[in-house]
Amino acid sequence: MMLIGLTASAFGQAVYLKVAPIESKHSDNYSYRSSYSGSFDKKVEREEAFNVTVKNMATTAFEYTVEWMFFANPACGGGKIEPFHAEEKKLSLEKNAGTTFEVRSPKLASTHSYSSYGTGNTFTGSKFAGYVVRVKIDDKILAVESIDMTLKRKYQDPKAKWGVPEESDTTKNKSSR
Repeated sequence: MMLIGLTASAFGQAVYLKVAPIESKHSDNYSYRSSYSGSFDKKVEREEAFNVTVKNMATTAFEYTVEWMFFANPACGGGKIEPFHAEEKKLSLEKNAGTTFEVRSPKLASTHSYSSYGTGNTFTGSKFAGYVVRVKIDDKILAVESIDMTLKRKYQDPKAKWGVPEESDTTKNKSSR
């Protein structure tokens, strides 16, 4: 799925933003504790990636800030979606110039443990839940793209808190059933 945004402001700042997901890196490792009991552990590590294309569609040069934030939620399902990684990059683009660069998330790990003897399913860790990419000049947000419309609407607001909380549930890797 490809996401594209084009925004123009009253000051003549126009920017084109395209976010194109690329193949994510993931690994699944299984271990069986006992074939008789049917117990197993499945550990999943996943890293998301996408290409970001930004073009200055204005008639003069501008310096942009491109920000991106990755979100996760508990591997057990449900739970609150929280940011787990945020970065930014400064771009100086002449009129009608553009650039494309790759963004990768840090790895997220989760484990699914199953035991047929009374303990049932246990999920630990976090799983990928989305991302937001936005282009700004100073504090003015020019374009926002996300795979989730709720996140996109939320982060179009310049007052929305940006960044990763120091101690979020997803970064603590709490266990859930």
